[in-house]
Amino acid sequence: MAWAFRNAAAGKPSLAQRDVFPPLAHGNRVFIAPADADRIFALDLNSGRPLWESPAIAIQQLLGVTNDKVIAAVAGPQKGIRGFHVVDGSTQEPLGWQNHDDPFLATYGRGIAASNGILWPTMEKLYRLNPADGSVQTLPKPGPHGNLAFGEGTLLLATPTEVWAYEGIPDANEPEASSPPVIRQPQPAPIVQEFDPIQAVTLKLPLQMEKAEAGPMTVESEAGVRVASVRIGFASAHELVALSANGQPVWNLDSRGKNRPAPFSIESGPRFTPHLLAVKQGVWVQLNTGERWLVSADAGQILRREKTAEVLWRSPPVALPLGKAAFSDGPGSLRCFDDTFRKHWSYDAGGESSLVGIPPQCAQVGPALLVAIHRNYGIEIQRLDPNSGRALWRLPATVNAERIDWAAAAADRNAFYLPVSGKLFAFDLATGRELWAADTGMPEASAVRGRHQLFVYSNATPSELSETFERIAERFFERPKVEHTFGYLGTVAE
Repeated sequence: MAWAFRNAAAGKPSLAQRDVFPPLAHGNRVFIAPADADRIFALDLNSGRPLWESPAIAIQQLLGVTNDKVIAAVAGPQKGIRGFHVVDGSTQEPLGWQNHDDPFLATYGRGIAASNGILWPTMEKLYRLNPADGSVQTLPKPGPHGNLAFGEGTLLLATPTEVWAYEGIPDANEPEASSPPVIRQPQPAPIVQEFDPIQAVTLKLPLQMEKAEAGPMTVESEAGVRVASVRIGFASAHELVALSANGQPVWNLDSRGKNRPAPFSIESGPRFTPHLLAVKQGVWVQLNTGERWLVSADAGQILRREKTAEVLWRSPPVALPLGKAAFSDGPGSLRCFDDTFRKHWSYDAGGESSLVGIPPQCAQVGPALLVAIHRNYGIEIQRLDPNSGRALWRLPATVNAERIDWAAAAADRNAFYLPVSGKLFAFDLATGRELWAADTGMPEASAVRGRHQLFVYSNATPSELSETFERIAERFFERPKVEHTFGYLGTVAE
C-alpha cells in the first residue's frame, strides 16, 4: 500500500440516496466523494496529500473530469450540477461554474462528462451542457432517461425497464470548449437523426455539435426600450439583448449574468421579468431570484445588483423627476432611489395580514403618482407625493378586481379613469373618491382622454379579431345577401 487517506465524516447525515462511485484520476490528482462525507476531496496521486476540499454539499455523483473541471451532480436543497476546478476546487467563473442550482431539478441516473459535452439526465429532461461554462448546448430531450454509458461509438441508456442504444455520428465537428457556438433553433429532421427512443431502438445521436451561423435576432417583448443608439429588450425569458438601428445584436446577457447568447436554457432556472426601466446609465431589469440589475446600455455589463421583490413585477418601475426611480421591493413596499443609488423615500402600505404577496403596481398617470396594493379583498389605490412618498388621500380607493393595467388608464386635471373587469371607474384625483362607474362590455379595455370626451376601446388581440372576421366571412359566403352586409359590418366594428 503506497498511502491511505481517512476523511472526516459528515457533520449531518445526508438523507439523499446515492450509489457508490469510484475515484476519478486526472493528471497527478485523484478526486473522491466518500459516501460518509459531505464534500469532494482532491488528493495528490503519488502521496495522498490533501490538496483541497469543497464546501459542505450533498454530492450525488461524480460524472467525470473534463476541461480541467470535476463535474458533480448535487443533491439536497441545491439540486443541480457544478464544475469544480481541478487545481483549487473553485466553482466561480472563469475557473469553474455552478450554473444550475435548482431545487426542482433532480438528477435521475448517471450522466457522462466528455471533452465535447456533458450529458446530464434529470427527472424532467436530458440536458447536454458545455463543459467550459455549464451552459445548455442543445434543445433538451423531454422525459426521464436513466443511467448513461458510452463506448465504441454507442451510447447506452438504462431506464427502469429497458436498455436503449444510440449510434454516434463520427464525422461531426466538435465545438471549441472556450467559446460555445451559437446554435440555431433545431428544425424538423429525418427520423434517423432524431433522438427519440420511442420511435426506434437504435438511432444516430449527434454526440458532436455542428457549428451553425447565428440567425436573425428579434426582441420579442413589447416592453423593449431605446437607450442611446440601441434598442434593449428580451429575446426570451432567459436572455436580454441589445439591437442596433439595423437590427444587428450588439450584446447579449443571459439570466445567469453572462454576456453570451442563450438559445437554449433550463426552463426552471433564473428568468427575467418582462418589464424594463431605462435610465441614463442603462436599464433596470428584475429576475425571479429576487434581484434587480442595472445593465449598461453600451456593453451589457451588470453595473449594480440589488435585492428586490421575489415575485415578478406586474408593471415596470417608475421614472421620477431629477433622475429618481420608484421600485416595488415587496408585497406592500415601494422605495425610491436617486441616480446615485441612495434611498430617497419609502412607502409601506401596512396591513400585512391582508396582503397577497404581489408587489405594488406603481405608475405615473397624468399628473398623479399612483400605487396599487393587492389585498385579499381587492386592490387598493393610493396617490403618493413623488418628493416624499407620503400618501395624499385620507382613505385609499378600492376596486373589486384581481388585477389592473395602469397602461390602460387615463387622467385629466381632476380625475383618473381606470377600466377594470368590464367596467370603467372614475376617481377624484384630490380625494380618491369614486365619482362614477359605467359598464363597458369589454373585459379588457383602455381609456384615452380627449379634449372634451373620454374614449374607451377594446384590447382584443389580433388573433381574436381575425377569428371574428373569419367567422363573419364564412357566414357571408354561405348566405351572400346584400341586405346582410350592413349587419356584418356592424359586427366587425363592434
